[in-house]
Amino acid sequence: MAKWVTCEADRHLATISRLLNEQIRYGTALYDLVEKTPEDMQAWFDAKLAANLPIIGLESSSGELLGFATASRFRPQQATARTFEHSLYVDASARGQGLGKQLLSGIMDWAQNSQVHTLIGVIDADNTASIAMHKKAGFTEQGRLNQVAYKFDRWLDAVFMQKLFN
Repeated sequence: MAKWVTCEADRHLATISRLLNEQIRYGTALYDLVEKTPEDMQAWFDAKLAANLPIIGLESSSGELLGFATASRFRPQQATARTFEHSLYVDASARGQGLGKQLLSGIMDWAQNSQVHTLIGVIDADNTASIAMHKKAGFTEQGRLNQVAYKFDRWLDAVFMQKLFN
């Protein structure tokens, strides 16, 4: 059974970096093309902490980080201060065990407790499992943007999913 943790740089940043860089290298969950350096990731982590943004994770009984979720402001303008975009990443070895659903639930709990009004997921259109998981969690599809990224010698489409709170 996985246990909840608030991610810490010294314990979790190497795994978080690996998960993100694997998606950059092999997946479409991130539209980045260049892998993140340890310095990039430390700056990312520090910026999240400074902005009081969540980085929550699920650990195995042996303390291995199996996945994490985070959120960021959707846009920097003041009028959008209660709108956030979330991201979820699960280690390939732990997929299919419901961890994505648990991470999504955890980030939704954070949103409810943080006075977030709108939580948005931007999901690659080919990731039908994530789209279905979000729908089951009460997110609605608000639109698709065609050919917004070019990766792996093909154009990728993005699906915008939204859940409203308070």
